[in-house]
Amino acid sequence: MAKMKTCKDCKAEIPKAAKKCMHCGSKQGVGFFGGLVVIVFAFFVFIWVVGKTNSPSYSSTTTAAAPTPELSPQEKAAQQLRAKQSIGLAWVTRETTDKVSGKKALNHLLLSTNTINFGFPYQGEQRATLTVRKHPRYGKDVFLSVDKGQMLCSSYDGCSVTVRFGKGKPVKYKAVAPDDNSSNMVFISNYAAFVANMKKVKNMVIAKTFYKEGDVAFEFNVSEFPGIK
Repeated sequence: MAKMKTCKDCKAEIPKAAKKCMHCGSKQGVGFFGGLVVIVFAFFVFIWVVGKTNSPSYSSTTTAAAPTPELSPQEKAAQQLRAKQSIGLAWVTRETTDKVSGKKALNHLLLSTNTINFGFPYQGEQRATLTVRKHPRYGKDVFLSVDKGQMLCSSYDGCSVTVRFGKGKPVKYKAVAPDDNSSNMVFISNYAAFVANMKKVKNMVIAKTFYKEGDVAFEFNVSEFPGIK
């Protein structure tokens, strides 16, 4: 015998599976458990839609990357020059004002083409810097420096550097420590002879003795030296 239920409107008995009352024509509900299933299903559908909508890949609009502005010929040339300067293939010219005299000082700096890496506590890859300077109070001079390291040079007796211009023979130049006794730089004596020889070659090597490192050689591409009047 078929299971029966009561019509929700006319209260007449109708088959439990009936979706519509044959007496009053009223549509029948799905019952408590059926309604619960519908609600749970609708909830999961809602969660899926919300998650899909918030997903970056589902966004209806995509943010286009801003186009890289094209560099002018002058900007490209400056960029290329900076790249060459960073590896010692071009000189860096800086003009500063001496605070005491109020006059201009001209500096031409060149990084070594080779890098060095000292032991503790001066570890870390670095390049040496060769500076040719014209100063309103100190005149013309040339000096060798590093960011980290201890050059051996007596504040009383001075020291020396060994220089090889191009393919010539190594030549020793006297050197002196700076007035503040900084150990990371030395001034090379005989400016006129040094610069004159440097102008004749494209490459040169300067060797200096460092504490616990011995003689360390630095290679420089000195071609295209701007010159100092």
